[in-house]
Amino acid sequence: LWGEPIAIIAGDALFAKVFEAAAANAKRLGLDGAHAVELFDTLSKASFEICQGQALDMLFEERADVSEIEYMRMVSGKTGALLEASAKVGALSGKGKPEQVRALAEYGRLIGMAFQMQDDVLGVAGAQEKFGKPIGSDVREGKRTLMVVRALATAPPDDKDTLLRALGKRDASEAELKAAIDVLKRAGAIDYVAERARGLVAQAKLKLKALPESRAKEVLLELADFTIKREF
Repeated sequence: LWGEPIAIIAGDALFAKVFEAAAANAKRLGLDGAHAVELFDTLSKASFEICQGQALDMLFEERADVSEIEYMRMVSGKTGALLEASAKVGALSGKGKPEQVRALAEYGRLIGMAFQMQDDVLGVAGAQEKFGKPIGSDVREGKRTLMVVRALATAPPDDKDTLLRALGKRDASEAELKAAIDVLKRAGAIDYVAERARGLVAQAKLKLKALPESRAKEVLLELADFTIKREF
């Protein structure tokens, strides 16, 4: 509606509003200097890491040789850093003990990565009416999801060619998309990624042992499960 330049400026403005809201909240809660400094340090580092992760995501679209390690680094920044900062800022605002702050930060990073993996899975194996965007759109955009990385590393040559023909082809037909998704299924890539996401969630839930039993802890455990059980 307003064009890309205005959208970029709006994004920059929203980053500024985050720091404004954090400052107001720190004053309201009466955070001491050390907690306030760590809070703003967390937000600034997360802002940079999110941009870095998103940049990698876009750069990977031009490559056929993205490794699993590179994918994990990208997703750790793109969504892991966002959820880590969210959880850590909450812990700092609540004046948590250092071990609790650390545990919640690690919890956030892990569920953020799992969330993105589940998003990738739903993008090729979900129900479009629930997911809310066209199934296979990541293939059309050339996204090097972990499923694609896995399939390109393990599928037979003919299947790799089928997948690469559809990857990044904006006008790919429904038949081409289906063929590419079938390659991911035959390679076991969808199941592989779903299992990796479950493993990350299991690790995240273990981090919460640092917290006392409470309804808030129960909600965090439920949130971790939701990241990989959701259909939208």
